[in-house]
Amino acid sequence: MYTQRYRVEKKDFFAISNIIKAIRYWENVTCLTFENTPDVSEAEDHIEFFQGQGCYSMIGRNGGRQGVSIGENCVKEGVIEHEIGHALGMWHQQSRPDAQSYIKVLSDFILPSYVSDFMQRDEKDINTLGIPYDLGSVMHYGSTAFSADQTSKTLVTRDPLYQSTIGQRETLSFFDIETINKAYCPDRCSGENKCKNGGYQHPKQCDACLCPNGLGGPTCEDFEPPRITTSTISKINARKGKKSIPEAVCGGKIAVTDEWQSIESPGFPDPGYDPDQKCSWFFEAEEGKRIEFEFIEDFSFLCTSTCVDYVELKIQADLRNTGFRYCCYTIPEGSFVSEKNKAIIVFRSQLTNDVGFKLQARANSGRWYMLFL
Repeated sequence: MYTQRYRVEKKDFFAISNIIKAIRYWENVTCLTFENTPDVSEAEDHIEFFQGQGCYSMIGRNGGRQGVSIGENCVKEGVIEHEIGHALGMWHQQSRPDAQSYIKVLSDFILPSYVSDFMQRDEKDINTLGIPYDLGSVMHYGSTAFSADQTSKTLVTRDPLYQSTIGQRETLSFFDIETINKAYCPDRCSGENKCKNGGYQHPKQCDACLCPNGLGGPTCEDFEPPRITTSTISKINARKGKKSIPEAVCGGKIAVTDEWQSIESPGFPDPGYDPDQKCSWFFEAEEGKRIEFEFIEDFSFLCTSTCVDYVELKIQADLRNTGFRYCCYTIPEGSFVSEKNKAIIVFRSQLTNDVGFKLQARANSGRWYMLFL
């Protein structure tokens, strides 16, 4: 276990509630413990959260007081988790030695004073710990980060299907969490790892699993429990004329056959989804088969350059990876085929009420994802 001391500059700091929430989340998913030490001296190692002009932190321990600035536009929990990540030693994802294999930096459009934030570092600066590049990391910049005209792209993903995924500040990704656990407590748990589908033992509770996004259950072989409001359930019940349980309208584990089966976001298409919901569906076909997905009927989400309300397709062989996230008002065309016989679909809403999506799936023996534009 590792204990990180911290203090907050002022007791009435406007961001203190979300700072504590971000700290608690880091504690819940890693081997770290944060100790509030309000009387710690300047010379002793600690993090101090203060109200500065923007969101920033030095990378890694620098000795003594280490300031983490939480400005007025930095209050979102995911932003604070990002800055804590820096203090713990995490670089921006686009600075990794292998970044150019996944993204292209458009330097001509970057504000000159921020160009260094996009520079690729070598292995002497960044130890990736064998963890894959993560386009869904909370440490990754978005498409228009520090754009000189605020609209031109400064980062372009090599795989265009990931363009709306980069830059999320919702929360830590699975690989963000694994990075810190590998760095601070790689040998915390001994014995057989019974966690499946890329999950691993929780360093604070070795008989429990930390599962990739969208998965749950004791060994990561089930879908993640739903997050859905009671008001949405009530509206769906009123529309259907029967009572539903959250799992019936928000997630599930689906055995894929050769026949089309469909899922939809809660309330689709009317009254639509509500804010602060998350549903996950775990699809599994027979060994040797793949899964084909198609969007059907209607499609509408809050439209942002980095999707905030979205449907995510996790169709890669490695289910730890963040998937392709889709939002806006145009239905994604064509078919998407998983690399192997398992796939995860995640629906997430944070801010608005909208129509959502409907998706159908069936077993397929063809090649990986296809997209026809």
